[in-house]
Amino acid sequence: MLYELISNSGKKFARNPTPFIYTALMRFFSVAITGFAALAIVFLLILILTTFCVMRSYGLPATIAVGLAAFLFFAYFWAAYKGAMIKTFMSAEIGKVHLHDYLDYAIENAPRYFQIFVVKNAFLVAFNLPFTVAFIVLKPELGSPLGIGIIALHLIISFFVKFVFSFTYMAAAVKEISAIEAIKTGVRFVLKNLVRAFAIYALYALVWLTLLIPILDIFTFVSFYPVMYLVMINFYRSKGVSSN
Repeated sequence: MLYELISNSGKKFARNPTPFIYTALMRFFSVAITGFAALAIVFLLILILTTFCVMRSYGLPATIAVGLAAFLFFAYFWAAYKGAMIKTFMSAEIGKVHLHDYLDYAIENAPRYFQIFVVKNAFLVAFNLPFTVAFIVLKPELGSPLGIGIIALHLIISFFVKFVFSFTYMAAAVKEISAIEAIKTGVRFVLKNLVRAFAIYALYALVWLTLLIPILDIFTFVSFYPVMYLVMINFYRSKGVSSN
């Protein structure tokens, strides 16, 4: 089943890779442009606050507020672009990909995907908070057994939280349901299909890690990355629509 799913997704990509590559590039550039816009917001707000002497009186709180505003702006659109990418990958299967459709979908559905982003990261913070506090209080050396153990637990817990939430975006894009329903549906889907869902997500994680390797990241981004998203989409469609 898993081999067949990966094979079929790879064949779909190989038959006409252009729409899939175009979709991945649309997300890359939209995220990059939004990142630059967030930095521009930071500089603009700091300039305004400095002009009105706010930074002099409330330096640290003002800096935190500016950083938080820029982060929320970026995160809002980052989540929207992820949802739009998944939806556009679905359209890419039939060769229909347009920039205006991608952007229209992202803007229209941004609140829904941002809610998913917030809930997922709230769980990440909640589950990792004890280890973060332990690291701050105990102050272990990074190379010590305790330091390595705390970091390892942090990474393992983060991986599993992200895994449990891995199909929430798929549920939102495939079924066009609310954020809360997408979270419940996506998590329930993972628990019902635990072994295969974990295998697919583990493969996705390996592909994602190769994006950190210079030169190889370019090849991965325009090949294995869209294929793995296609695998996840088709796996959810083959199981999720009927089982949830």
